[in-house]
Amino acid sequence: MPKVALAKGSSRLETIIKALNMIDKEIEQGIRAKDSATVLIKPNMVVTNTQLAATHADALQALLEYLQKFDNIEKIIIGEGPAGSSAQEGFNNYGYLKLAEEYPIEFMDLNKDSYITTPIYQIEGEEIKVRIAKTSIETDYKISITVPKTHETVIFTGAMKNFIMGSALRDETDDKIKIHGFPERAKWDQYYTRAVKLMHKNLVRLAPILKPDLSIIDEFVAMEGNGPCRGTPLKLGAAVTGTDHVATDAVAASLMGFNPLDIGYLYYADREGLGTAQLSKIEVLGPNIQEIRKNCKRHENYKTEITWKSDIE
Repeated sequence: MPKVALAKGSSRLETIIKALNMIDKEIEQGIRAKDSATVLIKPNMVVTNTQLAATHADALQALLEYLQKFDNIEKIIIGEGPAGSSAQEGFNNYGYLKLAEEYPIEFMDLNKDSYITTPIYQIEGEEIKVRIAKTSIETDYKISITVPKTHETVIFTGAMKNFIMGSALRDETDDKIKIHGFPERAKWDQYYTRAVKLMHKNLVRLAPILKPDLSIIDEFVAMEGNGPCRGTPLKLGAAVTGTDHVATDAVAASLMGFNPLDIGYLYYADREGLGTAQLSKIEVLGPNIQEIRKNCKRHENYKTEITWKSDIE
């Protein structure tokens, strides 16, 4: 039974450190598996100019402060591949660069990384290959740290989707949109109603090679409504951490009022043994979910998004 830590506190930094300390043994086991480890921290900044849609610098500081005790960490990389602007713009806008004044970290634009290619599905029935940043696959210890949000295609986005989508390259070619199941953003209206079904399957197809070792979900302030970029704040004052990324997402989604099994990629990941999305099979450390849970405002397209269930075999 995977353990997921749930903490509540008066500040973002305090709450995340508290949640990390609750699963300290599980984290230590993973980080100390190698004598000398490189750590990739993957924040979320799908856009580079909207703080509510991005990992807060205080959340990163909490994680970096926690990691200081591991003397076998040789290098820490903060890496992201935004969907639009350059990662450097986001690192600057969100105050990440200032963290380098206190902590030994490097920054990387994953969209500019070397890559491997791997197949995914497309709506018209064919398979194509997408480029995945090598650093996201080959780093010794991988951390996804994100803010949970409602989503326009897959209902909810947390640690699992954050790590996968940010690792797919976007430059003059947009491999991120291909994960939705179609080749270019200009065809969004044409393919959207089918993308809400297929994208879940592509996320789970990529999950085995893009699995974070530690997931941190900063639920101090989540996003509800028309996420992942145009939503509104949902104040929960919580943080969720775990080494099973599916279970961590399941608890985080539950805090926003979702049934985790209503989120297609969590359902499929659970079914295929990639993690646990059933709350009855997760040991939640800390307060009861019901003490914090709020029913968030769904995306305006929720009724279309939930049609993914018609594809269950």
